[in-house]
Amino acid sequence: MNEEFPITEVAEMTGFSSVKTFHHAFKRAMGIAPLKFRKTIYEKNRTIK
Repeated sequence: MNEEFPITEVAEMTGFSSVKTFHHAFKRAMGIAPLKFRKTIYEKNRTIK
């Protein structure tokens, strides 16, 4: 998930009718909420650099 775009834009760009629908689908698929996923990836990337 690109951290340049707000979650609302990501939901829209991926064809979801609402942020709530995107959130539920993302959490069901990934096992983690979109923002939490983004923060986790950001932290991992920061520690690698």
